Amino acid sequence: MKRMGIFGLVVVLSFAFTACGIDGLTATEVLEKISESQYQIESGRFSMEMGTYVDGEVAGFNPDIEMEIQGKFDGDIAYTELKMEMFGTPTFMEGYQVGNIAYFKSFDLFNLNEEEKFLKFDVEDEIGKDFYEMLQASEVDEMQEDLVNLAQVTTNRNSSAEQEVNVQINDQQQLATKLTVELGLDEIMTLIEQEGDLLYVTGLEEEMLELIIDDSFDFSLTTYVNNEYQIIKQKVQIDYELKMAGEVVKVKNTIDTEYWDINEDIDINLPEFDETNTIDIEEAGL
Repeated sequence: MKRMGIFGLVVVLSFAFTACGIDGLTATEVLEKISESQYQIESGRFSMEMGTYVDGEVAGFNPDIEMEIQGKFDGDIAYTELKMEMFGTPTFMEGYQVGNIAYFKSFDLFNLNEEEKFLKFDVEDEIGKDFYEMLQASEVDEMQEDLVNLAQVTTNRNSSAEQEVNVQINDQQQLATKLTVELGLDEIMTLIEQEGDLLYVTGLEEEMLELIIDDSFDFSLTTYVNNEYQIIKQKVQIDYELKMAGEVVKVKNTIDTEYWDINEDIDINLPEFDETNTIDIEEAGL
């Protein structure tokens, strides 16, 4: 099985957590199921809220992307629907430059006036501890070493697993196990030391992350796995605040995905860094 980036490992870890929680599988059995299971992304939804907040006023700006915008008015509220393509440009922040992040080539954004609600749970991470101990006792190969490293830093964070959760996908109810894992900045920085490609997860260079240690940073992953150990839906949310030139930039990244047609591997690895598509905040008047 080819190596994946950290985001792929987070997906794998969440899958393994859940699989472990359902049937008490051994590490070997979990890894065998991971290697046997194949997924294909059918559709993805991505929403991004980005702007500079000064004295309660928001000066927003659009990333350098191609998009199709439709305005609608239902009699009470005006809202915008749009489709956009980012063509594989990662998000990054370096100095005052802001780029885009692309987990898929194309996204549909709906009703940007409404904030998505995201569930978080304050539950001790017994699942993470059990999984880490299980991997330590197992035969370690390259993939297991990565999973152990990731399990190490997640054991101090909140996570939860619930069985028999009804998930609404494409107008169909599916029974699934739900898992939520949260990572804080300390854990993110630890992962950076272990895996240099973490910038593909957060969209930030390591130097930039070090600048926001004292600011708000939150990473959460919620995964739904069905009874056949297939990931049928997941959500990733990354929130952080940056202080630049006395101003605060708040960024909220939320990604919703649904998985169908289980017939080929997901390629989670994001494209190489592309410095051509950038935005200078000062030039944008922010």
